[in-house]
Amino acid sequence: MAHLGKMGHIALTIKGALASRGFMQKSPVIIFIALLIWLTPIDGARTYIVDDDGFANHKTIQEAVVAASNGDTIFIKPGTYHEGVVLNKSVKLMPLTGEKDPIILRGDDIETGITITSDGCSLEGLTFENFTGPGIAVTSAGNSIQENTFEKNNPAILISDASQNTITKNTMSDCEGAVAIWYNSSDNTVSDNKMNGGTVSIFVRDAGKNRIADNHANGSSMGVWLMNSSDVEVS
Repeated sequence: MAHLGKMGHIALTIKGALASRGFMQKSPVIIFIALLIWLTPIDGARTYIVDDDGFANHKTIQEAVVAASNGDTIFIKPGTYHEGVVLNKSVKLMPLTGEKDPIILRGDDIETGITITSDGCSLEGLTFENFTGPGIAVTSAGNSIQENTFEKNNPAILISDASQNTITKNTMSDCEGAVAIWYNSSDNTVSDNKMNGGTVSIFVRDAGKNRIADNHANGSSMGVWLMNSSDVEVS
């Protein structure tokens, strides 16, 4: 029978006497057709898998981004990825369902973890460590950054000349600034984040009409610093 899978694919299940009689072994053409149906997305969007151990089509996140198109989803297997990524397409980055081990982007000598230049991207469930600059830099609109972890970045997230982005439910620890909103950035929302240690938790400079709500800062030198910024809602 046919049913709709989680990702919008059609999955086929063969039951009963056909399966027990070795139907799968005797009908390679039907199996091939079934796989084609399952792998063809209903809405045209595709999925990609990245694995740093080489057990997928792509070993790096950037390789998958190059292969992807707007609207696609990139699933990342647990591991450590030493790379700086540019998202110039509207894609989603997230772990595979059920994965528990961390997905770490480690900078060391790399300046920025992920630079988002396209509108409408989504990043979820990633860890950013030891970038000399921001873990994530955003210069576009309508992006969602949620449930990620940041350690020792400078800052964790930088929003510059960007609008209508949502930063929520992330954890930032020992970063030189958790979230920085700079230069003509507006209508961004920073909410429900946990910020531990570091200098300024949230720094807004030359940017108006942004919303900062229900964040939790612990051990930082300053909670929220507004510089040359107006119409900023802080609660």
